[in-house]
Amino acid sequence: MSVDEFINRERTWMRSASMLPRAARLTPPGSQTNAKAPLELQLGAGPNFFERADGARVWDVDGNEYIDFQAALGPIILGHRHPVIDKAVSEQLQRGVLFSLPCPLEARLAGTLVSIFGWAAWARFFKSGSDANTAAVRLARARTGRSVIISCAYNAWDDWWLGKHLEAPSWARTAGVPANLAGLVHDVPYGDTSALELLVERHADDLAGLVLAPALEDRPLDATFLRRARELADAHGAVLVLDEVKMGFRLGLRGGHGIADVEPDLAVFAKAMANGYPIAALVGTEPLAEDLRRTFITGTYNGEMLSMAAAVATLEILQQGEVYDHLHDLGTTFMADLARVVRETGLPARVGGHPAVFCLVFDRADDDRSRALQRRFFVELIRQGVFSCGSFELSAAHRREDVEIAITAARRTAQRVE
Repeated sequence: MSVDEFINRERTWMRSASMLPRAARLTPPGSQTNAKAPLELQLGAGPNFFERADGARVWDVDGNEYIDFQAALGPIILGHRHPVIDKAVSEQLQRGVLFSLPCPLEARLAGTLVSIFGWAAWARFFKSGSDANTAAVRLARARTGRSVIISCAYNAWDDWWLGKHLEAPSWARTAGVPANLAGLVHDVPYGDTSALELLVERHADDLAGLVLAPALEDRPLDATFLRRARELADAHGAVLVLDEVKMGFRLGLRGGHGIADVEPDLAVFAKAMANGYPIAALVGTEPLAEDLRRTFITGTYNGEMLSMAAAVATLEILQQGEVYDHLHDLGTTFMADLARVVRETGLPARVGGHPAVFCLVFDRADDDRSRALQRRFFVELIRQGVFSCGSFELSAAHRREDVEIAITAARRTAQRVE
């Protein structure tokens, strides 16, 4: 099928539209993840539900096919239904899913992570990045006997993280968060070393840890910021936690902190480590192992074995290196081609990020007009069979022809939207 034939396919969404009211009523807001919820995305006439996927393609409930550049918000690093991962999970399914005692897979997966990160001595597992980051915060507080956390970017939906927004009038989703949490967590913008230094100095006496994203999807990695964070944590006896939930195993085998050559005390991994299966890892240094025994961190499903089998198999593939070569080469081309479209059409946007995950960032993103233009742009892309809601996340299954379709659709869209 040619590029034009794929883009020009007639797509309708009658079944998708009819299913939304019931889903929104029975499982508000119609999804288990806010960033996937149709009412949040405001796609208008478009897909509300996917029902199957294969490789780099997904199909909605009306049978429409799309190139998936959202990767289920990041976890799909090898492609949907990867045969090696499916085989590993199927084989484990024949042995069992969850036991009343630990399974050897737990130590095997932990050993793999420790061997990848030379600074690490142990790993604990969870079902989400939020859970793992919350455990990291508790360990930082247990280690230091202090309470204050400095946080960069989104780390969790838990009360400790939402507490930093209690004093921010622009944040409207803090209902149910106890008011006495205000002041325990402070936000620092990514890359703002001066702001980080000021916050550390202001809260030095009660600073437990820094919980920082090592990289963001819409801008280059700032190694200077991360190295300064390491220096400040050391100088004040605080714990450095690097939140690699999004970027770990996507930017490279050692994530953003490996690129910056910064060793944390704790690091959290999740999305790309199991190609879509629900698992997160908290990886730490030897001194913090004793604090695990002094506090309470547990979960019935943390040792669930299908996800562990998927993680072991995924990491074995990623350790070979070919996936990262593919993501870098294809992503570099994609970013350059999209930047050319922006430049030649005068679209008020920029391309920023990394070859494996990047964004089309519209100017003045806090401006109503800019947000409306951004929404129209991506809605139009989706209607042409290119599924992205703002970011482009590549997998090993994407090919050059997928990028060609996306670039053609982007050029047509840029010429239409105003």
